[in-house]
Amino acid sequence: MKTFVDQPIYVLISVCDCVGKGTCHIFLEPGTLGTEEPCHVEGTLEGIIAAFDKIFTILRRRVQAMVDIPLDTRSKEAITEELKKIGSEITSPK
Repeated sequence: MKTFVDQPIYVLISVCDCVGKGTCHIFLEPGTLGTEEPCHVEGTLEGIIAAFDKIFTILRRRVQAMVDIPLDTRSKEAITEELKKIGSEITSPK
């Protein structure tokens, strides 16, 4: 990750719940969309698979919502607000 420290990153999708809590010291950009990390889940194989499926579905929904943003008609600030909205509203696989 240190490779990207001096690079302009406009959107970062991570599977790391420290980003969502503001504890990631490398990426604290407004367009950061973090999710909980499923690799810490313990239990049955079915439960572990369900945890990964949940995160995959959330990420798929967020990426689709980002693709649906009309970039050509929005300012950078408006896009940043849309990203924040996506991160705060799409928190379940529903």
